[in-house]
Amino acid sequence: MERLAGLREAQPLARRVCQPDGLRDAEGDVREHHRLRHVPQLRRRKLGAGVEQRPGQPAQHGPAHAGIHALRAVRRHRQSLGAEPDAAGRRPLRLQPARRLRGLPRPPAVNTGLLWRLARARRGADGRRAWGDQGGDPLPQPGTDCQRDLAYGEHPRQRLDLYRPHGTSGGPLPLILYVHGGGWRRGDKALPRLLDHKPAHWSRRGWAFAAMNYRLWPEADVLAQCEDLAQAIAFLQRRAQPLALDPSRLMLVGHSAGAQLAALLVASPARVAAAGVVPWRGTVVVDTAALDMVEVMQRPHYRFYDPVFGPDPAYWAAVSATRVLDGPPATPVLLVHGAARDDARRAAQGFAERARACGGSAAVLPLPLGHGDLNDSLGMPGPCTQAIEAFAADPRGETLRGPGETAF
Repeated sequence: MERLAGLREAQPLARRVCQPDGLRDAEGDVREHHRLRHVPQLRRRKLGAGVEQRPGQPAQHGPAHAGIHALRAVRRHRQSLGAEPDAAGRRPLRLQPARRLRGLPRPPAVNTGLLWRLARARRGADGRRAWGDQGGDPLPQPGTDCQRDLAYGEHPRQRLDLYRPHGTSGGPLPLILYVHGGGWRRGDKALPRLLDHKPAHWSRRGWAFAAMNYRLWPEADVLAQCEDLAQAIAFLQRRAQPLALDPSRLMLVGHSAGAQLAALLVASPARVAAAGVVPWRGTVVVDTAALDMVEVMQRPHYRFYDPVFGPDPAYWAAVSATRVLDGPPATPVLLVHGAARDDARRAAQGFAERARACGGSAAVLPLPLGHGDLNDSLGMPGPCTQAIEAFAADPRGETLRGPGETAF
């Protein structure tokens, strides 16, 4: 009976794997495979590497065929237990006792790593769920005109896409420059998972929207990536007139690793001046815990921090926006973080307190959203978009409210 219960769990999994678009949720599928390790046929079939060969036909590969094999394996196992009739319609009178199956040799485990890589490759083809380094063509943004791959530097990654309201012929437009996340190692300005509906939303508000790439680790460390950001802002300010942009109304918005780069730049007025950048209107830092890396690296932290930030405490201090800040930040700063995320809350509050102590303007806004949801909510109706638009209208405003509390 215990094995039949496992088989009942296996059937929905096999049906999902058979869907035309392949594996819809790789994480959930892997978790279910771990629960199905006791089903012998599924272990031997190694889901995700399914190949079907029929007489006179070439071999067929893919997640759909892997799912077909999974379903067939489940049905054969149910037939062996007497829970389902065989091809001749015969059904045994009683189930085979589970104790007779315990003596069978233990087959190899399901190749869940292959299943995961298959799902990543499947989804990476159109970028809907991938975080790869190459984004391909972005999703269409209704009501916008896009100038793609404007070069602000010589490196192939030093490119940005500029979206403008369709048919705009009036005066200079305010601009949002968006810096994507991805752990300093991946991500792309054109990934629909990151870009979503942002350009279309702000174009309807009469704003231009720029999404930038920057060099990635290990080719460029965090300080070099921050220099890329400064170089992109300088490029947009220099080209403001031919691009019909208003450089005095440029808003810098970064999420995750992009938020850390934005905070590091705004905390370094000397770096801003060295790049030939005129201070912009405001900076929005969305959900990052990496503002004081000296503190972060000395307590339990994400594993991917270790290769990116290395073992040198001097380097940790050099990339810590809170510790670099020794005067007012270059612009007012709004720090948005998930209310349930303690590390991001500590980082945001620490930076804001330091900025205010140095005579600058900084606000902290906790919102009841997760890390990815905060990025997804940018440009959607809701408190995150409302807060950014209120901050853009009055970066030094006295009040900015989130759900149930004051952010200043």
